[in-house]
Amino acid sequence: GAVTKGAHHPNFGSNYPLRGLKNSPWEGATRCVAAIWSPLIKKPQRVDTHVMHVTDWVPTIYSAIGLNLTELRDVDGHDMWKTISEDADSSRTDLLYNIDPVVNYAAIRRGDWKYIDGTTPAKEDLWYGSSGKDKEYGYDQRLVLNSETAVAIAGVITSMQIKEKELLGKATNKSDFSKQLLKLETISELRKSATVTCPELNPEELHDNTKCKPLESPCLFNVKDDPCEMVNLAKTRPMILMNLEEQLMRVKKTMINIRNTPRDLLADPLNWNDTWIPWQDDEEVKKFKLSLQTPQSSIEEIKRVKKAIKISKRNR
Repeated sequence: GAVTKGAHHPNFGSNYPLRGLKNSPWEGATRCVAAIWSPLIKKPQRVDTHVMHVTDWVPTIYSAIGLNLTELRDVDGHDMWKTISEDADSSRTDLLYNIDPVVNYAAIRRGDWKYIDGTTPAKEDLWYGSSGKDKEYGYDQRLVLNSETAVAIAGVITSMQIKEKELLGKATNKSDFSKQLLKLETISELRKSATVTCPELNPEELHDNTKCKPLESPCLFNVKDDPCEMVNLAKTRPMILMNLEEQLMRVKKTMINIRNTPRDLLADPLNWNDTWIPWQDDEEVKKFKLSLQTPQSSIEEIKRVKKAIKISKRNR
């Protein structure tokens, strides 16, 4: 979700080659990468492409350290530990990206299919960012293997291999160990497997039937075949579109009211001698702070603003 250009706080991140910026329903705004290492992982040194949501981390970590998942009661997350450790099938098939009743957009995924209805400002709907493949700054795999992190991990793996050799006997070959040291060729293979590739399509040359205009009608993408969300399949796969639309409606029925509240002008540090402090104290404490830090004229202004806020709330 890096804000790479045109927004209030552009940075040097890149969503390449995915579509969209932060605060939008696109893959470039929501899809993340993660590097996971643990001696508990039974099938390491691989790229996992199973669907996982941030809410899955709590039950996954709970499971990894051997705690009882029933203690978590009703949570949205799924236990993904076997998927991470053993490359088992994921228990998660659906993923809700967001339902925003204020901006009025929503997105949901089931399997390889993603449904988008509405969006944020159009300036966040395109493809942004550098590929990071500048030849001037090449990727040196030897530096990776010689890094402090790699050396530390290699030490742990070597220790595990020694213990395993003691258990299996002196005739054990290096290839027989359950844990292997990282090699240069393995790094190349992993990087290639982890690279997102998209069809060589020019968005300007797409047929009107496959262009996505989410403010006019919902869009449908196969994000496995088309991770860059370039070809809208809503008109060619109407049944899948309808099924995802129905699923989204079912999820909407479980929503609770948003908790956003109007901004409290009393929180402004200008009211507190340019200091960020708690401002919702008991009245006596608040008066004491005001008397110490704020001129009398400002106290009267704060009272006036507070009174105006109360009147505004009553009139809603």
